Amino acid sequence: MKAFWYGDGEAADAARVVAFPLWRRAGEVDAAARALAGISNVDARDEFRHGLAARFFGELEKLGLCESEQDEEVGAFFYEVELALQTLFEEALAEVTTGIG
Repeated sequence: MKAFWYGDGEAADAARVVAFPLWRRAGEVDAAARALAGISNVDARDEFRHGLAARFFGELEKLGLCESEQDEEVGAFFYEVELALQTLFEEALAEVTTGIG
């Protein structure tokens, strides 16, 4: 539980439930990045992303999150996927250019 302060100096307790914890989805982030890295067709990559997003939106809707919260959570997931893709490509480039992998 996290405490925050009202303007008059009194503290109140607040808790935030994370319905879609990214730390629990690290494997899915990695799998999505690797899958996307292996798809050369732009339309197929878009279809893969849209399929993942639709699945996540469905899960979050069932949990009762409003649309803006769903957008935030799914956007955060895909942001992590982009970071993972960047790491994959940097590692691949280092292996190709230096032979160290």
